[in-house]
Amino acid sequence: MSNPAKPIHITIGGKTFASVPELAAYYSSAEFESVYTYYGNDLGARVTSRGVTFKVWSPAAESIEVNLYKTGTDQEKGARFLGAYPLHQDTDYPGIWKTSLKGHLACLYYTYSITIGGQTQETADVYAKSCGVDGRRSMIIDLPSTNPRGWQEDHYKFTGSNTQAIVWETHVRDFSYAHTSGMQHRGQYLAFTENGTTVMGDGIHPTGVDYLKQLGITHVHLLPCADYATQSTYNIHSDAYNWGYDPLNYNCPEGSYSTDPYHGAKRVREMKQMILALHRAGIGVILDVVYNHTYYSDKSFQHLTMPYYYHRTMPDGSFANASGCGCETASDRSMMRLYMLDSIRYWAQEYHVDGFRFDLMGIHDVETMNEIRAMLDDLNNGKSYILYGEPWYALPPVMPKWAHPADMAHRDELAEGIAVFSDATRDAIKGSAFNVNDLGFINGGKGFEGRIVSAVKGQVRDPAKQRPTRTVTYASSHDNYTLWDKISLTIRGDGSGYDDPEMIRLAVNKLSAAIVLTSQGMPFFQSGEEFGRSKYSIENSYNSDTTINELRWQRTISFKELVDYYKGLIRIRKSFSPFSDPTSKALSSITFCQASDQVVAYTIKGQKKGEPRMMAVCFNASNEGKWVDLKNGQKEPVCTQWRVLANETSAGTKTLSEVSGTRLFVYLRGVLIAASEELLI
Repeated sequence: MSNPAKPIHITIGGKTFASVPELAAYYSSAEFESVYTYYGNDLGARVTSRGVTFKVWSPAAESIEVNLYKTGTDQEKGARFLGAYPLHQDTDYPGIWKTSLKGHLACLYYTYSITIGGQTQETADVYAKSCGVDGRRSMIIDLPSTNPRGWQEDHYKFTGSNTQAIVWETHVRDFSYAHTSGMQHRGQYLAFTENGTTVMGDGIHPTGVDYLKQLGITHVHLLPCADYATQSTYNIHSDAYNWGYDPLNYNCPEGSYSTDPYHGAKRVREMKQMILALHRAGIGVILDVVYNHTYYSDKSFQHLTMPYYYHRTMPDGSFANASGCGCETASDRSMMRLYMLDSIRYWAQEYHVDGFRFDLMGIHDVETMNEIRAMLDDLNNGKSYILYGEPWYALPPVMPKWAHPADMAHRDELAEGIAVFSDATRDAIKGSAFNVNDLGFINGGKGFEGRIVSAVKGQVRDPAKQRPTRTVTYASSHDNYTLWDKISLTIRGDGSGYDDPEMIRLAVNKLSAAIVLTSQGMPFFQSGEEFGRSKYSIENSYNSDTTINELRWQRTISFKELVDYYKGLIRIRKSFSPFSDPTSKALSSITFCQASDQVVAYTIKGQKKGEPRMMAVCFNASNEGKWVDLKNGQKEPVCTQWRVLANETSAGTKTLSEVSGTRLFVYLRGVLIAASEELLI
């Protein structure tokens, strides 16, 4: 943290600043933006046919040297300092420092010694593409040499709208670390490349990517994979654990997920291998990105390179803290915005990533988020990139008056193609994520029918102006209690029996899944939600032991009924286009027959030739069976011959039973999804 009372002495372009507020005001001025904004895409270390070019943006620097090292740390075998070489100011671009070194320097490591205000400090490169084992030395990397076999032929693109995606959120380590996973590369990128893996190697029950293909999801959302500060990479088999929301190097893959974190090219190649394997399985990859704060404040590489520029500050000169992690970044400043744009473009193009989830997106300004969306749209098949984020923050961000935070209050200012998580839907389904005893619709709460109606509609208030593509519909993510734990704590009271697929809790979980997977918007769920994932009442497991966070693949067997239910709901969603309509047409065809007495029921019209003319969807959260009359609220005739596709026990596209008439019976804590016998022609 900075000391607000501590004076500074920084000179930029002949102007000397003695206080942080004075310096921050200059950074945000039109003069600074005009003179020092650099639009080139060549910052960092670039390997050329003749050697390496180093380029740094630091208008405050008095001198810069690049230091070359044989290894990523001094503790490694063969560690050696190879020399320091001065960078020179670019006469054409104010604030740019550069130099070129000849020879084959790829796979060496480097830092910069930057002198500002008479003080020299060593720092890694903000624009580094790989790094040493602890992330504090950057690596010179020849990126084409890291491409796995078949990389150039990887042309996978998801061609649907985001509402046609089904997103499964996981953590690289969680995915495969448990011994029950049957995978060899436990906790590593390469686990995603393994085929034929089964629970405890039993040869019967699939795990890993084979399991995901059977589940039917379209995208894997990976918790942060960029190099982060708190995970030790010295021992990749340690039980030390972190989600990764403490960024260190934004453009370097996390080393603890590689087979050899000491050699920076390994992590790059193996992350690409993971993505290639998922693409070959027909699954897209969404990266969780954390540009809203840096793990360190005055010791961050950004601050050491350009003090107080990349972060917002308070009137007293201290770091602003909208993230709750000690600092917040300043996306409203041009070079931080361009850094985010460059970084997102790099992950999309170099790693073939298919989408991005923005952590605490409300800390970023609307203009930056809209520019990122426009940049992605301009790439090849750019509209296929999925983009969404959390429309909130820990504390109000300290933005200039002209900037608007990309939060829920400014949701309508965000460009089409930027979706936001709906905490309103989440809390309506299961109760507050922050109060364990708070009830929602599925676990016995009263008066939630209207909020479930809004959830079914994808939180679209005005179909003429809004589309469901703007909403992420979900009940659980990595944050807070798992869905199964929340259900257990509210249904059982004492939270006992976390490993017991007990009938009532299974019914409640199915009810949640049915709401998410038949509602408008983009469906999203936490990995393992479909097999009753439990963290045994640990509410915030961001740094709990791996044994708490790992996916227990044996639960796919003991919770098979629940897994099959999710599979069936996914098949139903994919087979009936109105559930995933990116426009408001399907939404406008919904008629709610009941939204009272813990029951929500509606009909929705088909759109395509060969589809059912109508679907009926009923949720009954009460403790008794209920009759629903589909004629209620209808302005047009209702179908009278129905095929039941989902009930309280099973779900899928095969007919479970047939029903005549307009009155349907829904079991207690049950679901009923029925397709009309009449098809569109």
